[in-house]
Amino acid sequence: MQNAKSTKGETNCIGTILYVSGVIRKDEYLGTDSRRWRNRIVDKFLDKLVPINKPIEDSVLVIRDKHRKKRIEHMAIVTSMNPPTVYHRIGNNKKIVPNDSLDQVLKDYDEFTHKFYARSSSLKKSQ
Repeated sequence: MQNAKSTKGETNCIGTILYVSGVIRKDEYLGTDSRRWRNRIVDKFLDKLVPINKPIEDSVLVIRDKHRKKRIEHMAIVTSMNPPTVYHRIGNNKKIVPNDSLDQVLKDYDEFTHKFYARSSSLKKSQ
């Protein structure tokens, strides 16, 4: 995973996670109004991953609206399981937190649904 840098441009958690995952070339805002979103870039990224029930290191956390299931509220990458931490941008144009508590992030978004996704290569490592 490459690290993103806080930039002066428009950024958000979704764009940051796609950037550090190597999907897009620049850490930038990626929202429902963007051309890339309409081209299903996030869906195509998640389609390459395997949904899992419990987090593992290097898995992607996706938090969605309970009522509008396609709306992604937040994304992060699990960086460690001991203790459970995530790498994420804490909001639009906000700072990146490289080792935030997974439990705290889930608590902050407790009114939303969440799911973890893993690369098949990560699944082999965790077994």
